[in-house]
Amino acid sequence: AKMDTLRVNFGKYRGKQIAEIWEVDQQYAKWLYPQEILIGEYPAIKKFLDEKLRGSDLSFVMTWGKYKGKTIKWIYDKDKGYIAWLIKNEFINVLEYNTYRMMIGQVYKIVCSKSNDVYIGSTINELRVRWQQHKNDYNKHLNGNRRTLSIHPLFDKYGVDSFKIMLVEKYEVVDRKHLSSKEQLWINKLRCVNSASSFNPMRCGNDAGMTVMCECGGRYVHSKKKRHERSKRHQ
Repeated sequence: AKMDTLRVNFGKYRGKQIAEIWEVDQQYAKWLYPQEILIGEYPAIKKFLDEKLRGSDLSFVMTWGKYKGKTIKWIYDKDKGYIAWLIKNEFINVLEYNTYRMMIGQVYKIVCSKSNDVYIGSTINELRVRWQQHKNDYNKHLNGNRRTLSIHPLFDKYGVDSFKIMLVEKYEVVDRKHLSSKEQLWINKLRCVNSASSFNPMRCGNDAGMTVMCECGGRYVHSKKKRHERSKRHQ
């Protein structure tokens, strides 16, 4: 069917044809045109999705959103409009699903040229971008508009120009939490100035009850670290 004859199946003009909407609300009609996969009769949406999903991995599991934990096949059967929305907004690439199954994360260290101090962090951005963010955060901290990170007292002592950011390791990860677990392994492994677990969003305060992932594959409560290190699993 031509665009003008397609009927909207959502929103304030539900059931109306594009041509009808144009007569009363051109701005809304213009907004609809780029959303063509979301409008029209149900068979039109199904045909579009079938073509786009052909050859794709329907077992892909969503890691966010209202259908977190559900496969694309499950969502397709229950809510085709949501799949169409994902495709249109390029949250998932149905032609190359595997490129969206994992993302590249980096664990980095910030090292001081005047001491042996090391700070461990992680990011999905380029290191130069993350380093600039650190410097911006430090400036905000100086103005009282940003929480204190454990690296900030060292910036105060030696100056930001005495530090540089370096790559530790790259990982394929499914989400930010997965990357944080990789970061935690390096925090556990290296002597660093990090004051709290990478899973603590505030990176400060009392972390005695924080659960930590160990490089041996086990987990322990922060306050029980020594007991864990004596355990058979760790050894």
